[in-house]
Amino acid sequence: MKVICIIPARLDSARFPEKIFTQIHGMPMFAKVYHIAKQSGLFTSVLVASADERVLKYGQENNIQVVLTRGDHPCGSSRVFEAARSVQEDWDI
Repeated sequence: MKVICIIPARLDSARFPEKIFTQIHGMPMFAKVYHIAKQSGLFTSVLVASADERVLKYGQENNIQVVLTRGDHPCGSSRVFEAARSVQEDWDI
């Protein structure tokens, strides 16, 4: 079974602005979450969904697959849905 993991990464948090770039063990939080998901062995593919060009640039520089989404999503689930629709690979879950 092919399983993808899509991690929503939003920069515009009102309670904790730019939270996803907070350093955890020397890397931004979203990158740490990405690597943990990859290392779990549970997923065929792991990617980050974000509307921010800085996330895309970091991903390109650090071998992290990033899908650029619209910036007007009301929640992470809607961002994940947009990213999932754009994934061009076969997946079951």
